[in-house]
Amino acid sequence: MSSPLHNQVEQAYAELEKKRAALSEVQGSLAGASSTVQSRNRAVAVTMSSRGVVTEIKFPTGAHRTMASAELGALLVETIEAAREEAMRRTMSAFEGLLPSGLPTADLLMGDGTDAGLDLEALVSEALRASGGGAPGTGAR
Repeated sequence: MSSPLHNQVEQAYAELEKKRAALSEVQGSLAGASSTVQSRNRAVAVTMSSRGVVTEIKFPTGAHRTMASAELGALLVETIEAAREEAMRRTMSAFEGLLPSGLPTADLLMGDGTDAGLDLEALVSEALRASGGGAPGTGAR
């Protein structure tokens, strides 16, 4: 016979598994996603992956040929940053519906500068250790 507490733990674990599956689905859909931003003068276009990696830089108009190197450099930096912000906005938007309200989504996705962001597996493992056992139904306690 199961205790009410055991039933609550089972339900919480089932909900956690659903959330983890949904997060994995979002991560998979973002794996190939990218954002392209064009500079204000249309001289530069930068494509950024959902993880903030520059995947392409184009010079669609040829206007870069007449720009001073410092001007072109500043334009590249500005456009790369705009592309990174757009990619992060889209990534955060994809995750926000899955995460509890009030969580700092940007911090979870980007990390705090000392790590690579949210490690869901480590979070789940730590929660299970703190609860005194393994996953419900596995016999690990």
